[in-house]
Amino acid sequence: MNSPEMKKAQEQMNNLSPEQKAKMEAMMGGMFAITVEKSGTSRRIAGYDCDNWTVAVGQFSKSEECLTTQLKYPAAAWDAYKGFADNMKTLMAAMGPMANGITEMQDQFKKLRGFPLANTTKTNVMGHKTVIATEVSTVKYGSIPPSAFEIPNNYKKVDNPMLKSMDRMGKRR
Repeated sequence: MNSPEMKKAQEQMNNLSPEQKAKMEAMMGGMFAITVEKSGTSRRIAGYDCDNWTVAVGQFSKSEECLTTQLKYPAAAWDAYKGFADNMKTLMAAMGPMANGITEMQDQFKKLRGFPLANTTKTNVMGHKTVIATEVSTVKYGSIPPSAFEIPNNYKKVDNPMLKSMDRMGKRR
């Protein structure tokens, strides 16, 4: 929230013309039209039973998830998630009318039960289609070695494409 990128994005939003703000609010409002539905099917992944769910975010994202209730979030991870969720509420409140659907979104996500073992998400943002699929292959208990958090040697920082888009919108004024 306090990053230079977020501050720049907020400044750019404030500098949009009323017409551009209206377009952005319409786009963002539809972004949070979320539906969560249990599919009624289940499967077994990494030795755990899980139920399939579909999560659709507006017209641009659809996820198929398999959630298990046989695994529990570690207390520290749950606390970190709660902190993140609280920060997101604050961020969304600062977005004013663009965040009108946030309560509905929260109500939809409350339907989800369990820990995700598999997820396939398909997105289509401005014609750019992406598919990301993950699936747990094994579950291990114990501490995570510090090396798991090291930045890879081939890591390359890239500019945020949303900020680039907002730069282009600001140039149209």
